[in-house]
Amino acid sequence: MEIVRSGPKDAAVPILLVHGVCHDAWCWQRYVSFFARYGHHVIALSLRGHGASSGGDRLHRIGLDDFVEDVADVVDTLGRKPVVVGHSMGGAVVQRYLATRAETVRAAVLFASATAGGLGGRRFLDVIRGNRPTAMLNALRIMAGRGGTADQVNNTPFFSGRLSTADAHAHAQRLGPESLRAVCDLLKEFSSVPQELPPMLVIGSRDDALFGVRSLQTTARAYRVLALLLDGLCHDMMLDPCWRIPAEHILEFVAALG
Repeated sequence: MEIVRSGPKDAAVPILLVHGVCHDAWCWQRYVSFFARYGHHVIALSLRGHGASSGGDRLHRIGLDDFVEDVADVVDTLGRKPVVVGHSMGGAVVQRYLATRAETVRAAVLFASATAGGLGGRRFLDVIRGNRPTAMLNALRIMAGRGGTADQVNNTPFFSGRLSTADAHAHAQRLGPESLRAVCDLLKEFSSVPQELPPMLVIGSRDDALFGVRSLQTTARAYRVLALLLDGLCHDMMLDPCWRIPAEHILEFVAALG
């Protein structure tokens, strides 16, 4: 498994970063450096079939349960309970992980996360209706492994046109295909909410083209917290020009854990 680490390994609260659809550990590079500067041991993994992790040859047979195993494997090596941060599909993975292993984490952050309860029915239609057809087609092209130009990548629901030309070119080279099985898993009810929850932060952008206000509030209600709603950022908040704003909110949340 590809794992990127930074910061002191004996830090009191490790932070584990879990990526979403078509991404891998690279997408967290700013956050890895940022949190490490504040004394945290930061770990970003590439889920199986993504980045330099094994499994690319059987990508479409990999599902959310496999990704949960990847997270569990990393958590078991840390020696301390981490704060687990899940973005988009990674948020679904974190939710599924919490359903059976909530006691193994110090806290969880659902970061522009897939909606609690799954993306089937009306929720899937909300995503379709909330985006221009060309933006959805560009995203589907990436998910199918066909890639895209910098302009096409920038014009996806991931980025909503907010990238610089240089960043769009860089990300176009890094985004990869996604597991069809995992995407199908997202359309079903992918997790249950445990009775005993760790401290939770649900954070996202009002302008997220995939999981906007209604989605964030649905997820927050499921986990018995209030959603922290930011303005102006794209779905990939960690790659947005204003990436530091949500990063600072996460840092404050972690600091408040004591």
